[in-house]
Amino acid sequence: MKKPKQGYSLVEIIVVLAVAAILLSVGTVALLGYQRNLAMRQGISVVVADLTRARSQARKTSQDWQVVLTSNQNTYQIQRAGVTVQTVTLPAGVRIGNVGGSKTVQYTAPYGLRPQGSSSLEVPVVGTGSRQGKINVVGITGKVVVVE
Repeated sequence: MKKPKQGYSLVEIIVVLAVAAILLSVGTVALLGYQRNLAMRQGISVVVADLTRARSQARKTSQDWQVVLTSNQNTYQIQRAGVTVQTVTLPAGVRIGNVGGSKTVQYTAPYGLRPQGSSSLEVPVVGTGSRQGKINVVGITGKVVVVE
């Protein structure tokens, strides 16, 4: 009577390792894409929060507030009455897209409105690769809307 075979053959082990390697590589690519998408969404959230805060502060403090955005930079400035209060740095790999040089989103006191005749402003936020989100600052009210 023959003894039952114990253990795995070399071919079986190689097949299992190959399948594991394929699954691991697919998972790694998906994880990296998720991290980049998360960083871009975080960057959008930071810009939206600061635009909303500037609008709120113009109402609260009865002073003009501005957010100065510069194309293709990962930083922007928040100003009160023309004086820089804070320079904000976006997460790694995220930057302000092309806004045509430098754009200032201004909220005037006492109602936190944008200057008369202000049109809507589109602010692209660009992540690594082809990821991009858009923030609209709507007309004279200055309401901030995220466009996915």
